[in-house]
Amino acid sequence: MAMTVGGVAPGPRGLTPGGKGTYNHGMPGRPSAEALYLVVEDSPDAILELSPDGRVLSANPAAVAIFKREVSALLSLRDTDLYADPAVREEVLGDCRRVGRSRDREVRIRADGGEERVVSLSARSVEAGEGRVRLLLTLRDLTHQREIQSRVAQQERMASVGLLAAGVAHEFNNIMATIYGFAQLASVKEKYRDELVRTVLEYSRRAKDITESLLSFSKQKPQVFELADPVKVLEDVLSLISKELEKDSIQVVRRYADVPPTLINVGKLEEVYLNLLINARQAIVRDGTITIDVDREGTNIRLRFADTGCGIPRENLERIFEPFFTTKGAFGGGEQPGTGLGLSVSYNIVQEHRGELTVHSEVGVGTTMTLRLPIRQERRQRELEPPEGEERRSAILASRQCSILLVDDEVAVLDLLAGMLEPHALTSARTGCEAVERYRTGRHDYVILDLVMPGDMDGFQAFDAIKALDPEARLIILTGRAEDERLRGYAKRAAGYLRKPFGLKDLSRLIV
Repeated sequence: MAMTVGGVAPGPRGLTPGGKGTYNHGMPGRPSAEALYLVVEDSPDAILELSPDGRVLSANPAAVAIFKREVSALLSLRDTDLYADPAVREEVLGDCRRVGRSRDREVRIRADGGEERVVSLSARSVEAGEGRVRLLLTLRDLTHQREIQSRVAQQERMASVGLLAAGVAHEFNNIMATIYGFAQLASVKEKYRDELVRTVLEYSRRAKDITESLLSFSKQKPQVFELADPVKVLEDVLSLISKELEKDSIQVVRRYADVPPTLINVGKLEEVYLNLLINARQAIVRDGTITIDVDREGTNIRLRFADTGCGIPRENLERIFEPFFTTKGAFGGGEQPGTGLGLSVSYNIVQEHRGELTVHSEVGVGTTMTLRLPIRQERRQRELEPPEGEERRSAILASRQCSILLVDDEVAVLDLLAGMLEPHALTSARTGCEAVERYRTGRHDYVILDLVMPGDMDGFQAFDAIKALDPEARLIILTGRAEDERLRGYAKRAAGYLRKPFGLKDLSRLIV
């Protein structure tokens, strides 16, 4: 039985409770107002007090620093100005109304100038009379920590691409063998020419899917959500890793129920899937099974990844989502490569989706990772959609012959575009400098511009130079490079966006 002082259980180091959750040296009452003021003033965490109608009433110096605003500007804000995602406000308010506090959650806030920062946010309600409450928000800045983790995770992601290389090479060898074989047959036997066309179209699409999946996985992921099928995303990832699994005699059992599309970040969800599958493969080592169950659970889509691997010791289960906790590589003393960021990054990605990632494991039996994604049907405009109105303008231009400038350093691509765009009036250029000069001497209705070209002026520079000559120029960017912040910025300014390889439908959507 615990010792008591004056009928009150002692607190830490012999201190006695002075108020709810606080302790002092046996003196009655709460800590002094001056002491509390100094604690708030010197806290490294941002602390904000909000009025019942959401106005910022007070803020400590750490809050001023994290929001990068003057005190007067910060005190003029409302809670609707604080969060990058408006839904966070409703979730925090809902928690505080129900249970008086809101659990720690990782969210994005808006600092001055629209800059987004990553913070850990918790909140408590304080009675303000007449059934109304004020909120106390505590925010811990995680931005720098997440940036470091992101860089390390990107290095690990690129190392995983090396793991996939054998499987991708195998797939491409199959594709090329089929196309090359039918091309040889068609060159000597006319009856195979129709079959060659069908084969080239089918296997080219297959090759495009593989390269897009690989590029998507290897790049840094933007904060873009879209309505998509999480099972299709899973199958794209399985297509990349299937050969590695087959090589180790690991069978994948699929048990999929029908589930609806939901709002997801496709690239980031691919990363979660691949991390879970790689972990399962490494746990099995050789000769085993990964069973993937997908079904609907209330308002969630549930995906379970169960492996027949070695299992996770009980003492490690509570730590597997911690950054840099690993039993692999240099950090964990294991032979298999790893930095301990795969599951940590995956957990954070799932949190961004307002989902849940849990684990059940038994040593010698295997591990089951369960991923729950909320079904969210609201639509958001894709980041790389053409600007509003361009589709209508294309339809207007379709009623007459267009003048189109084609820019690419590959002659075969220029010939392909010319064949697809007959009977429009076409001019071609093979360098950025040549493209700018041709546009200067004769304006065009459209410019289809490759972004990666050799020479003194690449496609990005040519884009800027043509826009300087004619701000109303309609440029359609054409590229096979991985998407990054720079590319997305130019795509927003362009009249259209084509990824290599492209088809007739892709082109006709922009120019008919």
